[in-house]
Amino acid sequence: NNQMKILISLLLMSISFNVALPQGWFTQSNGSSNTITEIYFVNENTGWLCGSGGILMKSTNGGTNWTAQTSNTFQTLWALYFTNENNGWATGNNGVILTTTNSGTNWTTRTSGTASALWYVHFINVNTGWISGSNGEILKSTNSGVNWTAQTSGTAQILYSVFFINDQTGWVTGNGGVIRKTVNCGTNWTGQTSGTGTLLHCVNFSDENNGWITGFNGVILRTTNGGVNWNFQTSGTGVFIRSIDFVNSNTGFAAGDNGILLATTNAGQNWQIQNSNAVNHFYSLIALDPLTAWATGENGLIRKTITGGNVFRHLDVTMLIEGFYN
Repeated sequence: NNQMKILISLLLMSISFNVALPQGWFTQSNGSSNTITEIYFVNENTGWLCGSGGILMKSTNGGTNWTAQTSNTFQTLWALYFTNENNGWATGNNGVILTTTNSGTNWTTRTSGTASALWYVHFINVNTGWISGSNGEILKSTNSGVNWTAQTSGTAQILYSVFFINDQTGWVTGNGGVIRKTVNCGTNWTGQTSGTGTLLHCVNFSDENNGWITGFNGVILRTTNGGVNWNFQTSGTGVFIRSIDFVNSNTGFAAGDNGILLATTNAGQNWQIQNSNAVNHFYSLIALDPLTAWATGENGLIRKTITGGNVFRHLDVTMLIEGFYN
């Protein structure tokens, strides 16, 4: 009958759609074996990656193809950040800072005033941003990265990550379980209690209150009050978790050593280990929305998902149709 034909047609459409749509985490390639230390997308099409040997590349089709850009350095670039399709920054070893205002067509070397490794860069608008580095260094720019001013962090530990939720409030994390926070643009930084002495590698906030930090030994820390209290979450792994990114207060992803990819839909109360089909170390992860994310790492490793890392099944639909038919 007609109802049966409609249901069968819907099933066939569902099957063909899901076959055409890559599920879980699938492989992309940039044609290089360099370690990809950072990947950053501003939308579903336009993104960049950086890594060892000063590699810088851009994609305009969601990571399917990558085009090399000229960084004018062979230093490892550890971090990459864009506020829009044109304005971006990259930082790396030996105090390297690069800026672009034309989507990476040209990268300009800026004076950092330091020879330290600069591990992370974060801008909250096209003008204002911060860099964290070795020896407790924090640099700030208010003119799109043309000039940088050193801030006093209050620690000599390596600071691997910096994150600002607005132009006033930000955090840095690093060696020795260090967490420091500012509420006045970085003029003053005060310590927060992490409850661990392990290396804390990546900090990410979804708003002024809700934040997460990852580090050595599978550590994931969570705060709901801006870092006044940090509590341990169960990651389900003991590896070094190098990167974490939340798209809202509930949904986030994390990536780490030995091909580990994690996902949560309840703010990290439960973390699910997802299948990456990789054994190399992941260094970086960027999530655009609850479905779309990329992770990168050693030997040119790139994985992407457009299904939130999930692999779907058709069993329920098939049973529904068989039940209706019977």
